[in-house]
Amino acid sequence: MSSTCGLFQSHLYSNGMGGLFLVLVWTTNGQLSQGQLNGRRGSSACTIICILLAEMVSDSSVLSLPHWRSLNKDWYFAVVKAINCGNSIYDKHVSTHGTLLDVEDVSDLFKRKLDKHFDVSETKPVWLSQFTNPFMCTLMFNLKQFSLKQGKKFAVFICKGSTVLIVGDGSGYVLVVDTHFHPDLSSGTVFIYGMACAVASYMSRKYHSKTCSVGTLTEVSFTVVID
Repeated sequence: MSSTCGLFQSHLYSNGMGGLFLVLVWTTNGQLSQGQLNGRRGSSACTIICILLAEMVSDSSVLSLPHWRSLNKDWYFAVVKAINCGNSIYDKHVSTHGTLLDVEDVSDLFKRKLDKHFDVSETKPVWLSQFTNPFMCTLMFNLKQFSLKQGKKFAVFICKGSTVLIVGDGSGYVLVVDTHFHPDLSSGTVFIYGMACAVASYMSRKYHSKTCSVGTLTEVSFTVVID
């Protein structure tokens, strides 16, 4: 099931077993991706883009989870800004293009080159299959725990050479922002929303393969420094 509203087209996805994931996915124009915006040809700046976007969301009163309403158009403009800034920072400060940075790499780069600081949690390996033993090592378990933390929270998920941002607000729901191009959806940036367990199931189906069964999850936060 899909519908179109303004800058986004929304889709509700089935789990293929007669039920629903209850996951809502908003797709965008193919040009709204980190590798194509403004005529660009390729980008490996996804981790930088995710951190910049998380910082924007942390400072904003309008960038919030949709809770089954239409996605606020300000998300579109925030993504455009994060992609442009992130690509610029990557091009200027990363000497070997094509290198995928992890969260610690970006934290170090921001401190050394931009005099910017954000807090980083321990990076956890998370298994994509919910049937992995022990369950507490799975993406589903960790995403559910993350989604129940009060206040705006941010996590960075890295898998198969791609980085996406996950936003939570303590409600048990999460919003995933993936700024890559998605040929299977004919879409640029996609926004994935739903209960944490349902989103984890959707992401596991998207990323899991014979050559990839695990990703990493790192929480980040931003502290306002008062002189």
